[in-house]
Amino acid sequence: MSLPSAKSIAFNRRLQAVWLEEGLRLRAEGIDDAEWLDRMEVLVRADTKGKDSIQKSMRYLRHIWTDAGGEDPLRTDAIQLYKRTPTREAAQVLCWGMAIATYPFLHEVAATLGRMLKVQPEVKLEQLLRKLSETHGEKETVRRSGRYSLNLIHDLGFVKRTKSVGCYVLAPPRRVAPMAIAGWLAKAWFRASGKDGGVDRATMASAPGLAFFDAPALISDALQEGTLLMERLSFSQDTVRLSV
Repeated sequence: MSLPSAKSIAFNRRLQAVWLEEGLRLRAEGIDDAEWLDRMEVLVRADTKGKDSIQKSMRYLRHIWTDAGGEDPLRTDAIQLYKRTPTREAAQVLCWGMAIATYPFLHEVAATLGRMLKVQPEVKLEQLLRKLSETHGEKETVRRSGRYSLNLIHDLGFVKRTKSVGCYVLAPPRRVAPMAIAGWLAKAWFRASGKDGGVDRATMASAPGLAFFDAPALISDALQEGTLLMERLSFSQDTVRLSV
């Protein structure tokens, strides 16, 4: 089954964080794909009405955790990292990294949200959807995908709802631990953002798509862990890139 195009607006389905986390846990358990599908469908059916909705949600979960024969090194590493650190916090970071690597539109929503929250204390859902529509056009697909993306971001605890209806604020940025997961998330960010070469370190540290995390600490940990390499271009400019 083909994976979604990096440029497509492809997050047109509600996904719950607990589904993604259970999908990761089952992969770490080592069950075969057929049993994984059966157990995940039972979970999705418990919270979803309609055969079409269930099938579409399952397709998204398969893209993230099982399609392409499980040969994606990023996915393989995520499963191994979870085996070593089977905590809810680790699962949320690993699920988010795999989701944005598989569906870069999710990262775009996160980056748009991050940019807006740098200049205003809270963001209304309608403001976010308007920004996304300015880039992708005023289509129902864009608005629906934007809503589903924000729902997942909230479900993972990266933003919080305020007392005002439809308004969101950033949760405190997370320090990603252990160091190996920080390095892995840096790799997922490079894939999701379409970066092939070096990136200015200060630019990455303030990247709006990393607004949910302590990005300077993440970069430092990824450098120390060896996922990122640094090149000094001048006294005031350092570039970071993936080591492989």
